[in-house]
Amino acid sequence: MNKRSQTYWWILSWMVSGVVASAAQAVDSGTLYRHHSIGASTFLQSEHGKVFQQVWQMPVTAVFGKHLGTNLSLVAHSLFTAGTNPPPAESLGILQSFLQDLADHESLLDVRAPGGRTEWTLAVQLPPPRRAAWDQGIRNLLKAGKLGESKSASWAGVSGSQAILASGKLSWLASGDWLVVGLASNLPTIWKATVGELRSSKRPVPALTSNAWMHIDADLAKLSKAFPVIPEFLDARLDLTLVGKGENVRMDGTLRFPTPLGWEPVEWDVPINLIHDPVVGFSAARGIGALTSRSEDLRKLGLTSFPNQASAWSMAGLPYLAFAAFPQPGSSNLLRETLPRIPNLITNYGRLIGEMTWVSNTTQVLWRGMPFVNPSLRAITEGSKEYMVGGLMPFFTSKRKAPPELFGFMGRTNLAYYDWEITETRVRSWSRIVQSSLIGFFRESPSTNAPVQALMECLGEKGLLGNSVTEITVTGPSELTLMRQSHVGLTGLEIVSGLRWVDSARFPFTFDRAPALDLSRRRSSVRAASPTNQTRAVVAPRAGKSPLQKPTPRLPAPPVVKTPVVPGAPKVAPPTRSEDPTPKPN
Repeated sequence: MNKRSQTYWWILSWMVSGVVASAAQAVDSGTLYRHHSIGASTFLQSEHGKVFQQVWQMPVTAVFGKHLGTNLSLVAHSLFTAGTNPPPAESLGILQSFLQDLADHESLLDVRAPGGRTEWTLAVQLPPPRRAAWDQGIRNLLKAGKLGESKSASWAGVSGSQAILASGKLSWLASGDWLVVGLASNLPTIWKATVGELRSSKRPVPALTSNAWMHIDADLAKLSKAFPVIPEFLDARLDLTLVGKGENVRMDGTLRFPTPLGWEPVEWDVPINLIHDPVVGFSAARGIGALTSRSEDLRKLGLTSFPNQASAWSMAGLPYLAFAAFPQPGSSNLLRETLPRIPNLITNYGRLIGEMTWVSNTTQVLWRGMPFVNPSLRAITEGSKEYMVGGLMPFFTSKRKAPPELFGFMGRTNLAYYDWEITETRVRSWSRIVQSSLIGFFRESPSTNAPVQALMECLGEKGLLGNSVTEITVTGPSELTLMRQSHVGLTGLEIVSGLRWVDSARFPFTFDRAPALDLSRRRSSVRAASPTNQTRAVVAPRAGKSPLQKPTPRLPAPPVVKTPVVPGAPKVAPPTRSEDPTPKPN
């Protein structure tokens, strides 16, 4: 079961929660996080979710799973030992084997913070050899880290062990098929109840029902204090269930916020006539003004009003045929006013290359000089409505309109967000878009042989991932309900982002940007590897021919950043109509 019990999102969901147990600091009392999963040994036998099972068992997924397990084992070791030194090989192997068991078998994790002190309880159903391995493994970890000595203990007639650590008391016991581990200042809040359930029903909690694979209950607002990767606007309580259904995985969730959302069901304003086939992804959201007003990027543009709804779509063919639009009265004037501020906004993400150009006859801004893409921002009037349309390529018109069925969601009264995509195509596109942005912003790119990149490429080419549909409805003044039907439970963007997150410098707490590219170091390494700097055998040339010496390879100098060309700016000639790069349909 080792290789097939590794995959990209299942382990992420519960493994990150394991780190929460040690990472959450000084938060209010109550349940921070709780999950119950059936484990791979059970769901791989299910008649449902067959595509997910195929992905789970791919060799490339196993390689990634090992890589992920190593990263998380290193994080867990540093948290428990409060040290910066890498763990001994034996300790790392023990932690990796524990994580493997959690992937394979049914488990329950409960994290709380009574009185502001974090505590956790973990229960996992294991065969006898693995229960014994956990007992010995915990003792070995304590010894290797010089964390404390274990002593015998007993709770409600069940024998176990306990060790006093700097962070509290670590307790563990085995009862029936289950092993239970907990860390708290004394005993975890649910410890006695868990032991009691094991004695009476042979289980710590009732089994999941109705083909459910996992149930998660999380206080996102409190967890965000330890995990800044959680956005501030998700200050809600999450209740999420994953269920195998046919060949798909269905996700049903609820987000309950502490205060009313103030959401109003404004009439949908989707630029239907601007969306052309072949569409491979589409999303729309409304009532989002309160959310977009929080965006630092939008505020830096000096907007006086913020979009209250938006649409995005992508097309087959080039991976960069991706566009987004939002209704914006006076979009032409707004575009001219915000143009000078765009370069400063872009430099927040890396070095600005190329130049911003104003194309007057199409009322658009073009960003020239980026690799593979030609981003644009354009004001478009459609009938009596005005839209701001942006894309990774200049917008173009076509006679092939999107199918009307794509917009059938617009009749739903309380629908706030809708998304449909062909996930495999979007994985492929997003991976190319990310790679292009890393090159364009002079940031380090992952090796094509890296486990993260290899799995990403495989998921974009394997021919497994089909349609994904996501809906978010407003079911109460302070409640949102999520439904997703897909093959693996994630969209293309989530797959690409999640995989990149694993290799982020401070994973799993934050999602850091890729390091800036050190061009001087790269030039030095290229010179050192060049033929003129290497000792080589001298071969006499043939008669009548001269030896050719290859020039030393050199990287090009960084392109010069040009200031935006803004109408009315002094000493800048206005562009001509011939500068219009808009692609024309066949």
